[in-house]
Amino acid sequence: RPAENPFYHFTGIHRVRNYLYVIAIHLHKSWGMIVPNPIGFAHEYGYDCIPALEDWNDERMRSVYGMGGLLVLSLIVAIACLFNKRQNQLTGKTFGLIAIHWAWMLTLFPISGLVKVGTFVSDRIVVASTVSVSWISG
Repeated sequence: RPAENPFYHFTGIHRVRNYLYVIAIHLHKSWGMIVPNPIGFAHEYGYDCIPALEDWNDERMRSVYGMGGLLVLSLIVAIACLFNKRQNQLTGKTFGLIAIHWAWMLTLFPISGLVKVGTFVSDRIVVASTVSVSWISG
């Protein structure tokens, strides 16, 4: 449904860059209590409501780099917990929370750009991924 998705026809590195931004937007939405949302809610109702990124130096890429940094940090913590010589309940629980959280983030797959779909930004897609954030933040 290219009529609903202005990024539908993108190819190559241009597609990768723009869908990384779309994923970062959804991660911001998922982590709304912890990380501010850069574009707000209910934005999917306007065609071309999110302008395409034309290069890697676009100011909006900071959001992508920040989310990438949090991903790398969480992976480092998970690996450190997994290989900690003094395995205890805290390291096991930390690893479990990180693993469960990123498993829930897989619910964002439809907006990843790996498969061409009509919907590319949607508040309703984020709902499932907020479960783990709500659970972890108490």
